[in-house]
Amino acid sequence: MRIATGIQKLDEAMGGGLPERASILLVGVPGAGKTTFCNQFIYEGLKNGEGAIHITLNASPEEIINSMKSFGWDVNGKPLKFIDAYSWQMGVEEGKEVVNPANLTNFTIAVTKALTEMRNQNVKRVVMDSLSTMFLFVPKDLCLRFISMLSARLKGAGMTILIAVEEGMHTPDVVTALNSLTDGTINFIMENDIRLLKINRMRETRNLPITLKFKISESGIEVMP
Repeated sequence: MRIATGIQKLDEAMGGGLPERASILLVGVPGAGKTTFCNQFIYEGLKNGEGAIHITLNASPEEIINSMKSFGWDVNGKPLKFIDAYSWQMGVEEGKEVVNPANLTNFTIAVTKALTEMRNQNVKRVVMDSLSTMFLFVPKDLCLRFISMLSARLKGAGMTILIAVEEGMHTPDVVTALNSLTDGTINFIMENDIRLLKINRMRETRNLPITLKFKISESGIEVMP
């Protein structure tokens, strides 16, 4: 079974979308399109009656909602749950709706709470943007162990998870470990004024490698001829 990304020509190239119950790395430099991809993926599910969970480490939920609105993706009233691991940096106290990424115990509790709250919302999609931020606060071995357990838990619950990672921020051993812990990678490449999506590995996907030229328009990511 496949799960649509909301990017039609990418879904067609992958045989209908991403594999279900998979963990997918999104790798690229800042501004390459990873966050837009995450938000478009989330909205594709929401508009089709699915629930979603957004684990945010790089922006507040309000910023994300406003960014989505700028593309015409209105999530008001839709079953979208945020795990906010960003706002504590702005002086918002850690508590019911805000978690410090350095506290992996509380982070795990927040994930459990979100899954419990959303158990009747047909949650199929989870995004984490960006895992690289967690590495600033937590030793790499603990980060890798956490993402391994998180991915296994979410996949076991029938969800597909996108994990954004900043290119050039991690040592080769961490990159190798992340590849071994996940089911596929989508690389976001910027070459002068050209943007490319490149997929060299993806579970249950034929016709690899896939390379597609894309642009970010007023309606989100669009694959170009």
